[in-house]
Amino acid sequence: MIYSLREFLETLIVEELHPELAQIVRSGQSHVNKKTLIAKKIKELTKRGEDPGITGTPAGSSRVFLEHKEPEHIIVDGQHVQIKTGTKAVIRAPLDKTHDKKEHGGRSLGQLQMEAENGDGFVNNQYRVLAQDSSNPHHYETNENGIFPPLIEHDWDNHEWSHIGHAEKLTDMRHHTKTADFPKGISHDEFCSALEREWDMDHGKRYPPSSPEGKARENHLANISQHPLVQKFLDHQKNLGFPPHDYRQKANLGLFKNPVTGQHHVVARDHGFSQEVMMAYKKARQKAWKR
Repeated sequence: MIYSLREFLETLIVEELHPELAQIVRSGQSHVNKKTLIAKKIKELTKRGEDPGITGTPAGSSRVFLEHKEPEHIIVDGQHVQIKTGTKAVIRAPLDKTHDKKEHGGRSLGQLQMEAENGDGFVNNQYRVLAQDSSNPHHYETNENGIFPPLIEHDWDNHEWSHIGHAEKLTDMRHHTKTADFPKGISHDEFCSALEREWDMDHGKRYPPSSPEGKARENHLANISQHPLVQKFLDHQKNLGFPPHDYRQKANLGLFKNPVTGQHHVVARDHGFSQEVMMAYKKARQKAWKR
């Protein structure tokens, strides 16, 4: 779960921050300027091998997205363009207290998610709406099959932060999923249910319904699974084994506008919920309940 700068600052334990980061948080800068300065300082500290000390208290949150004030200049399909970007940073969440980092290479819950989301440049690049040229980092090509925002830069050593393209809030799922075969589009619930149905079938957890209502629902979701957007997400889900359940949180989906074509793409703004991450959270919660 990603949350806003306001929520981030409200729940931040300033006393545990690195002194240089705490100075920015305590400053009288506007929220817009603070976002940029905090993002830059996090990158600077991690590159120096120092811990930013970001600790928060909101339930379920392990990362924060800090939108940058200035646009990023990149080249897409041979054209010089600008896009909105931001830095996604790891937060030491309450569940990290019961999370066994030793079982996961010393990674916190947020680091595990960040690594799953952006740590494999080659694999993840195939699923981004703008695919990055490995030999020319600021060059991108439109990828019509993409489901994730473009990646600008990533902390490959520690997975503490990622610099990514900014996706706007998705407010009308049906409007942005209309096609010739689905003239009314599909709802958020239909999208999630279709992905979850496929996940359950792949893991032997779904059984043929017996009631007429259940059979009708099953046929409906089978049809929804043929929607182009669902098909793109299923390709990632089936090939890499990522559970779809985090997409139930509407905030984890967004809308990215291609700066060249002007086309809007429904994307996953938060997609680091791998099976390893899912199990790590499950174990941490179980330990927390026993306390």
